Amino acid sequence: MNHGSVSAEKWRDRLLPNSTKDLSNQLKGVDPAGVPAERVIGRPELVAVNETMVNAIVTMDTGKLSLRLVSPEGHWLVDGIDWESA
Repeated sequence: MNHGSVSAEKWRDRLLPNSTKDLSNQLKGVDPAGVPAERVIGRPELVAVNETMVNAIVTMDTGKLSLRLVSPEGHWLVDGIDWESA
């Protein structure tokens, strides 16, 4: 994942099919060059919150990415992102 070679608009457009409108709006104008990780290490850890919400913790090369996934209509979408540096 080379984030520096893609425009902010193209980077965000790639995320749109897998994110909620709220998250998509929050990502407007984000510079992908500032994304602090390049590689996934291992498999995500999934923690069920309820029937329509799951937290996925993904270990990356430089820390841990937490994704809040929601499934209001049977299709999982990322609704929130958090980052913890290694």
